[in-house]
Amino acid sequence: MPASFQPSAILTFQLTRVPARTSTTQPLWLTGRHVNWQDRADGWQMTPTPGGWTLTRPVPLGTLLEFKVRRDDGVEEGDVHGGRALAHQHVVTGDATVPFEVTGWQNGQGGARPSTRPARTVAFTLWSPELHEDREVLVHLPPSYPAGGPYPVLYLHDGQNMFDEATAFSGVTWRADRAADTLARGGREVILVAVPCGPRRSQLYTPFRSRVNAYAPLADAYLAFLTGTLKAHVDRTYRTRPERPFTGVAGSSFGGLISLYAAFTHADTYGAAGVFSPSLWVGDHEVWPWLATRARGADRVYVDMGTHEGDDVDASRMLVRHALALADTLSDKGSRVRAQVGEGHWHDEVAWAERFPAFLRFFLETCRA
Repeated sequence: MPASFQPSAILTFQLTRVPARTSTTQPLWLTGRHVNWQDRADGWQMTPTPGGWTLTRPVPLGTLLEFKVRRDDGVEEGDVHGGRALAHQHVVTGDATVPFEVTGWQNGQGGARPSTRPARTVAFTLWSPELHEDREVLVHLPPSYPAGGPYPVLYLHDGQNMFDEATAFSGVTWRADRAADTLARGGREVILVAVPCGPRRSQLYTPFRSRVNAYAPLADAYLAFLTGTLKAHVDRTYRTRPERPFTGVAGSSFGGLISLYAAFTHADTYGAAGVFSPSLWVGDHEVWPWLATRARGADRVYVDMGTHEGDDVDASRMLVRHALALADTLSDKGSRVRAQVGEGHWHDEVAWAERFPAFLRFFLETCRA
């Protein structure tokens, strides 16, 4: 936690329910961003009470708490299927009682999380000579396919989070298929090409040398695959509009950064980019001097940030300011920019799912030959 000289609030965490057969003798601990997700952080052990478990702690005012329960054996709370669960969230504005429940443990004993992959989503594996590996790809086809079209195409990073709760982080998807199908009912259809990240996400999605990519970024090779091998396959196989104005790319966090990078390094391919919650800090904010050397990028760029995406409210305000400064920079370079601030939105799939429909509408409404 930050130093004790900071003004604090007294929080009482009350764990009111745990899964059946949870041991009443094994210690439970709170972990989260406030302790860098470490095990058994000093001072964060919960105390058993007749109604569950409790813990009272001072926490600096303004902290944006994301926390979970972890057992003494290291097993973290999960969902009812034994998979990863979303963190509990609390904005520290004053003394408060924070009640919460644990619905499962990440021990794999709850059965597999059911798949929600849509019927019109096609999955295949494609060899990438650029990355020297097979890549999984998901293609969500519009309702009128194949009778209609040809269709614009949107390429999405972190494809495992787009449609299917079985593969999505914490079981929460962007509901990208639902957003596309909603717009299709109004006559605007699109093919969504979602590429799961794989184990090298931080290297593939970050273009600047940084500790997060072991100072060995692979963003250029990843984009060579996306714009070369993958796009060629998609355009051969499906009824697409392959031209630049009808081709977009989008993602969040590191995926937002690589989408911004693609908007400039492959501006001849992508006419639009969705830059959700971009990690502009990578490589000591190297994106800013890099952008200063670039000419105009994609014609249309969507940029956003939530108000609760930092460790505290001040850091979050800074992230919002940086996102809006990015929007101004892109506008000055000639792009048509749509900027959005997600009020009360955290850095998670719940928030990106809420903001994705606005971007998709922006992309489709501005498709022009």
